Amino acid sequence: MDIILLSDYLRVIKKNIALFILLTLIGVVIGYALPKIIPVTYTSSLDFYVRHKTQTSPLFYTYDGYYSTQSSVDFTQTVAGFLESLSTVANASQLVIADPSLKQLNVNTSNYANADYLQKFQKNISVKITAPQIVHLSITDPNKQVSIVWTNAIENELLQNLKILNEQGDSNFSVDAISSPITTENIINKYILMAVGGLLGIFLSFIIGFARDDKKNH
Repeated sequence: MDIILLSDYLRVIKKNIALFILLTLIGVVIGYALPKIIPVTYTSSLDFYVRHKTQTSPLFYTYDGYYSTQSSVDFTQTVAGFLESLSTVANASQLVIADPSLKQLNVNTSNYANADYLQKFQKNISVKITAPQIVHLSITDPNKQVSIVWTNAIENELLQNLKILNEQGDSNFSVDAISSPITTENIINKYILMAVGGLLGIFLSFIIGFARDDKKNH
Protein backbone atom coordinates (compact mmCIF):
# COMPACT_ATOMS: atom_id res chain seq x y z
CA MET A 1 0.00 0.00 0.00
CA ASP A 2 1.47 3.36 -1.08
CA ILE A 3 1.90 6.02 1.60
CA ILE A 4 0.78 9.49 0.55
CA LEU A 5 3.05 12.16 1.98
CA LEU A 6 2.35 15.82 2.63
CA SER A 7 4.57 16.66 -0.31
CA ASP A 8 2.25 14.60 -2.54
CA TYR A 9 -0.73 16.69 -1.46
CA LEU A 10 1.17 19.91 -2.07
CA ARG A 11 2.26 18.68 -5.51
CA VAL A 12 -1.32 17.83 -6.48
CA ILE A 13 -2.56 21.24 -5.28
CA LYS A 14 0.17 23.02 -7.22
CA LYS A 15 -0.55 21.12 -10.44
CA ASN A 16 -4.33 21.51 -10.15
CA ILE A 17 -4.65 24.90 -8.46
CA ALA A 18 -7.27 26.09 -10.96
CA LEU A 19 -9.37 22.96 -10.35
CA PHE A 20 -9.14 23.45 -6.57
CA ILE A 21 -10.25 27.06 -6.81
CA LEU A 22 -13.11 26.23 -9.20
CA LEU A 23 -14.57 23.28 -7.26
CA THR A 24 -14.18 25.03 -3.91
CA LEU A 25 -16.02 28.08 -5.21
CA ILE A 26 -18.75 25.88 -6.71
CA GLY A 27 -19.16 24.10 -3.36
CA VAL A 28 -19.39 27.40 -1.46
CA VAL A 29 -21.95 28.81 -3.93
CA ILE A 30 -24.09 25.66 -3.69
CA GLY A 31 -23.91 25.84 0.10
CA TYR A 32 -25.00 29.48 -0.02
CA ALA A 33 -27.89 28.74 -2.40
CA LEU A 34 -29.30 25.66 -0.64
CA PRO A 35 -31.16 27.56 2.14
CA LYS A 36 -32.90 29.59 -0.56
CA ILE A 37 -33.93 26.43 -2.43
CA ILE A 38 -34.97 24.29 0.55
CA PRO A 39 -38.35 25.49 1.86
CA VAL A 40 -38.48 26.91 5.39
CA THR A 41 -40.41 24.81 7.91
CA TYR A 42 -41.92 25.62 11.29
CA THR A 43 -42.15 23.44 14.38
CA SER A 44 -44.85 23.93 16.97
CA SER A 45 -44.16 22.15 20.26
CA LEU A 46 -45.99 21.53 23.51
CA ASP A 47 -45.08 19.77 26.76
CA PHE A 48 -47.57 17.77 28.83
CA TYR A 49 -47.30 16.91 32.50
CA VAL A 50 -48.88 13.56 33.40
CA ARG A 51 -49.83 12.86 37.00
CA HIS A 52 -52.08 10.95 39.35
CA LYS A 53 -54.02 13.39 41.54
CA THR A 54 -53.27 11.42 44.71
CA GLN A 55 -49.54 11.77 44.08
CA THR A 56 -47.88 13.15 47.23
CA SER A 57 -44.90 15.40 47.82
CA PRO A 58 -41.52 13.73 47.16
CA LEU A 59 -40.48 14.87 50.67
CA PHE A 60 -42.84 12.35 52.27
CA TYR A 61 -42.95 8.64 51.48
CA THR A 62 -46.28 6.79 51.59
CA TYR A 63 -47.40 3.62 49.87
CA ASP A 64 -50.27 5.43 48.16
CA GLY A 65 -47.91 8.17 47.06
CA TYR A 66 -45.47 5.63 45.63
CA TYR A 67 -48.28 3.81 43.81
CA SER A 68 -49.56 7.09 42.38
CA THR A 69 -46.11 8.11 41.14
CA GLN A 70 -45.56 4.73 39.47
CA SER A 71 -49.03 4.89 37.92
CA SER A 72 -48.21 8.34 36.54
CA VAL A 73 -44.95 7.09 35.02
CA ASP A 74 -46.75 4.14 33.41
CA PHE A 75 -49.59 6.33 32.16
CA THR A 76 -47.04 8.66 30.57
CA GLN A 77 -46.21 5.84 28.14
CA THR A 78 -49.91 5.53 27.32
CA VAL A 79 -50.21 9.26 26.66
CA ALA A 80 -47.16 9.22 24.37
CA GLY A 81 -48.54 6.28 22.40
CA PHE A 82 -51.91 7.96 22.11
CA LEU A 83 -50.44 11.23 20.82
CA GLU A 84 -48.59 9.56 17.95
CA SER A 85 -51.33 7.06 16.97
CA LEU A 86 -52.98 7.33 13.56
CA SER A 87 -56.47 7.34 15.11
CA THR A 88 -55.57 10.44 17.12
CA VAL A 89 -54.24 12.15 14.00
CA ALA A 90 -57.38 11.19 12.05
CA ASN A 91 -59.73 12.55 14.73
CA ALA A 92 -57.68 15.72 15.17
CA SER A 93 -57.75 16.30 11.41
CA GLN A 94 -61.49 17.09 11.64
CA LEU A 95 -60.69 20.04 13.89
CA VAL A 96 -57.91 21.14 11.54
CA ILE A 97 -60.21 20.99 8.50
CA ALA A 98 -62.82 23.10 10.29
CA ASP A 99 -60.35 25.64 11.70
CA PRO A 100 -61.38 29.19 10.65
CA SER A 101 -57.82 30.61 10.74
CA LEU A 102 -56.71 28.19 8.01
CA LYS A 103 -59.75 29.05 5.91
CA GLN A 104 -58.85 32.75 6.17
CA LEU A 105 -55.34 31.94 4.94
CA ASN A 106 -56.81 29.85 2.08
CA VAL A 107 -54.92 26.77 3.24
CA ASN A 108 -56.01 23.63 1.39
CA THR A 109 -57.04 21.17 4.11
CA SER A 110 -58.89 18.69 1.90
CA ASN A 111 -55.92 16.31 1.96
CA TYR A 112 -56.40 15.84 5.69
CA ALA A 113 -59.55 13.83 4.96
CA ASN A 114 -57.43 11.27 3.08
CA ALA A 115 -56.14 8.35 5.17
CA ASP A 116 -53.07 7.78 2.97
CA TYR A 117 -52.09 11.44 3.22
CA LEU A 118 -52.52 11.37 7.01
CA GLN A 119 -50.16 8.40 7.24
CA LYS A 120 -47.51 10.45 5.43
CA PHE A 121 -48.26 13.55 7.53
CA GLN A 122 -47.85 11.43 10.67
CA LYS A 123 -44.08 11.50 10.01
CA ASN A 124 -44.17 15.25 10.77
CA ILE A 125 -45.34 14.49 14.30
CA SER A 126 -42.74 13.75 16.95
CA VAL A 127 -43.55 12.50 20.45
CA LYS A 128 -40.85 12.03 23.09
CA ILE A 129 -40.87 11.31 26.80
CA THR A 130 -38.32 13.85 28.02
CA ALA A 131 -38.73 13.11 31.75
CA PRO A 132 -40.57 10.47 33.85
CA GLN A 133 -43.88 12.39 33.65
CA ILE A 134 -43.25 14.83 30.80
CA VAL A 135 -44.31 14.19 27.19
CA HIS A 136 -43.03 16.47 24.43
CA LEU A 137 -45.15 16.88 21.29
CA SER A 138 -43.84 18.68 18.20
CA ILE A 139 -45.35 19.10 14.74
CA THR A 140 -43.44 20.40 11.71
CA ASP A 141 -44.99 21.94 8.60
CA PRO A 142 -44.00 24.48 5.91
CA ASN A 143 -46.96 26.61 7.08
CA LYS A 144 -46.54 28.16 10.53
CA GLN A 145 -50.28 28.38 11.26
CA VAL A 146 -50.84 24.77 10.18
CA SER A 147 -48.26 23.52 12.71
CA ILE A 148 -49.95 25.54 15.48
CA VAL A 149 -53.47 24.39 14.57
CA TRP A 150 -52.40 20.75 14.42
CA THR A 151 -50.73 21.00 17.84
CA ASN A 152 -53.86 22.48 19.36
CA ALA A 153 -56.08 19.89 17.65
CA ILE A 154 -54.06 16.94 18.97
CA GLU A 155 -54.00 18.49 22.44
CA ASN A 156 -57.79 18.84 22.29
CA GLU A 157 -58.18 15.22 21.14
CA LEU A 158 -55.98 14.06 24.02
CA LEU A 159 -57.99 15.97 26.63
CA GLN A 160 -61.32 14.76 25.22
CA ASN A 161 -60.22 11.14 25.44
CA LEU A 162 -58.84 11.71 28.93
CA LYS A 163 -62.35 12.77 30.03
CA ILE A 164 -63.72 9.46 28.75
CA LEU A 165 -60.95 7.58 30.56
CA ASN A 166 -61.69 9.45 33.78
CA GLU A 167 -65.39 8.65 33.52
CA GLN A 168 -64.92 4.97 32.69
CA GLY A 169 -61.72 4.18 34.57
CA ASP A 170 -59.42 5.96 37.01
CA SER A 171 -60.70 9.51 37.53
CA ASN A 172 -57.48 10.59 39.23
CA PHE A 173 -55.32 10.76 36.12
CA SER A 174 -54.70 14.21 34.67
CA VAL A 175 -52.70 15.59 31.75
CA ASP A 176 -51.89 19.28 31.70
CA ALA A 177 -50.19 21.37 29.03
CA ILE A 178 -47.27 23.11 30.71
CA SER A 179 -47.54 26.13 28.43
CA SER A 180 -49.05 27.36 25.18
CA PRO A 181 -47.58 25.93 21.95
CA ILE A 182 -44.16 27.40 21.10
CA THR A 183 -43.41 27.79 17.40
CA THR A 184 -39.91 28.07 15.97
CA GLU A 185 -38.60 28.59 12.45
CA ASN A 186 -36.26 25.86 11.27
CA ILE A 187 -33.42 27.73 9.59
CA ILE A 188 -30.46 25.98 7.98
CA ASN A 189 -27.23 27.83 8.77
CA LYS A 190 -25.92 28.95 5.38
CA TYR A 191 -22.38 29.49 6.71
CA ILE A 192 -22.12 25.87 7.82
CA LEU A 193 -23.42 24.74 4.43
CA MET A 194 -20.93 27.01 2.66
CA ALA A 195 -18.07 25.56 4.73
CA VAL A 196 -19.21 21.98 4.04
CA GLY A 197 -19.61 22.78 0.35
CA GLY A 198 -16.11 24.23 0.19
CA LEU A 199 -14.59 21.22 1.96
CA LEU A 200 -16.38 18.84 -0.40
CA GLY A 201 -15.01 20.84 -3.32
CA ILE A 202 -11.46 20.47 -1.95
CA PHE A 203 -11.99 16.76 -1.30
CA LEU A 204 -13.27 16.20 -4.84
CA SER A 205 -10.35 18.20 -6.22
CA PHE A 206 -7.87 15.91 -4.45
CA ILE A 207 -9.60 12.81 -5.86
CA ILE A 208 -9.46 14.20 -9.40
CA GLY A 209 -5.90 15.48 -8.91
CA PHE A 210 -4.54 12.15 -7.64
CA ALA A 211 -6.42 10.31 -10.42
CA ARG A 212 -4.72 12.53 -13.02
CA ASP A 213 -1.38 12.00 -11.34
CA ASP A 214 -1.83 8.25 -11.27
CA LYS A 215 -2.87 8.20 -14.94
CA LYS A 216 0.27 10.08 -15.97
CA ASN A 217 2.49 7.71 -14.04
CA HIS A 218 0.96 4.74 -15.84
